[in-house]
Amino acid sequence: MQARCEPKPIQMPYPPFAFVGSGEQLTLRVVARYADVWNSMSTDVEEFRHKVRILHEHCAAVGRDPGQIELSVQARVTDDFSAAVATLQPLVEAGATHLVLMLASPYPDGIVTRLAEEVVGRVG
Repeated sequence: MQARCEPKPIQMPYPPFAFVGSGEQLTLRVVARYADVWNSMSTDVEEFRHKVRILHEHCAAVGRDPGQIELSVQARVTDDFSAAVATLQPLVEAGATHLVLMLASPYPDGIVTRLAEEVVGRVG
């Protein structure tokens, strides 16, 4: 019997490395060196800006262009879409390039379409 190895051990291009965390001394230092995507779980725009500044400092220390790292924010979304836009827009303006929207179940019919139109379509 032959064992399968999926996914293959070496892929080109390799899957992106995404890191979640905000520790200033270790996590963001590792992000600066290795990450393709950094995911922040904080939706506080001032905290996000502060962490991005720290990340940029770590990038400078290791000689990496911080523009190589996508800045992702993970946010819980309720049925108050106006509040979601008000939370997400400042984060995009502060540099977030990727948004992860988390919904609580039960999921209403058509929620993905509504999110696309009423949140994503208004943020940017």
